[in-house]
Amino acid sequence: MAICTAIQKEQLEKRGHQVWIIAPKHPKQTPEKNVIRLQSLTNSKEPDYPIILPIPDKEFLNDIPRKIDLVYFQHPFLISDMAFLVAKFYKCPTVFYYHTQYDEYAHQYLPKFVPHLFITQTINKYLTRTLNKVSHIVVGSPTFVDKLKTLKVATPHSVIPITRQMPKLGKIKKQKITLCVTRMSEVKNINTLLKTWAGINTTGWKLVLVGDGPDKTKLEKLARKLKLTNCRFTGRINHGNIWSYYQKASLFVFPSLTDVQPGVIFEAMFAGLPIVAFDAPGPADFTVHQQNSFLAKNNQGFTDYLKKLLNDKNLRDKMGQASLEISKKYTLDKSIDQIEALFLRLKTNS
Repeated sequence: MAICTAIQKEQLEKRGHQVWIIAPKHPKQTPEKNVIRLQSLTNSKEPDYPIILPIPDKEFLNDIPRKIDLVYFQHPFLISDMAFLVAKFYKCPTVFYYHTQYDEYAHQYLPKFVPHLFITQTINKYLTRTLNKVSHIVVGSPTFVDKLKTLKVATPHSVIPITRQMPKLGKIKKQKITLCVTRMSEVKNINTLLKTWAGINTTGWKLVLVGDGPDKTKLEKLARKLKLTNCRFTGRINHGNIWSYYQKASLFVFPSLTDVQPGVIFEAMFAGLPIVAFDAPGPADFTVHQQNSFLAKNNQGFTDYLKKLLNDKNLRDKMGQASLEISKKYTLDKSIDQIEALFLRLKTNS
């Protein structure tokens, strides 16, 4: 979400708005315009995602602007109380961006002995409190509209996918590359992708996994165990340099079952790639099964669809063209138009 937040900030500033971001201090941070850093704790499981301590310090009080029209926040825990406090002080509306299946992620991080039902009920209780307290909710995909109904949330909401902007790329000859861009973490279901790749005939093809994360070493070890000689882990790639990987690839794979707002799906469509994914929130919201994607119901389906595309260039070309057409609905300009119009309306009505 850090990339999406930075993009929104940049685009809104281009339109004449002042945008300030409150974020946790990070060991690799560099000075950034209108970014206030609060103290944070090291996250042992995800070192690149420190845990913010929402306690205003002297730096915060000195740097925060004297006038705020709206508070837009993206986490229902820890930072939410601070967001409501700031909004109360400035007498302005609050907008919450609901983009993560918190209960699903919690099961991955909390000890196994913690009951599944207890985790879900506790998270949903706290989440519902936050959702019912804000002025407006932005959801990144239609899936979350159903979640709001399930949680009995009455707060007004808007569906606004947060997309990215693809630079104009010259046409080059596609290579036999199957691309996966993701964070190297257990929750991304990359194990399934590696085992699938090992179980099918991929002669002449290469699987390229772009990204870094806490489980990269473990996944590389699994790839070696599976004797995957045509598999490459690139590690962290600057986002501005990622496009060349999309440009060279012939198809895109997305094994995650929990990403509801997967920016990489938009990137793959902008690059004209056919997509193999699971029939799960995110891919099912933005791609069209059997037009620009194959959405698998289970692991065997994922395997069968991947084999089908690996062996049929004409089908890859046809579905890739469909991706380009479908991506036109999700341009960055449209996304920023929607978010700007919402913010201005809330400001006017507050």
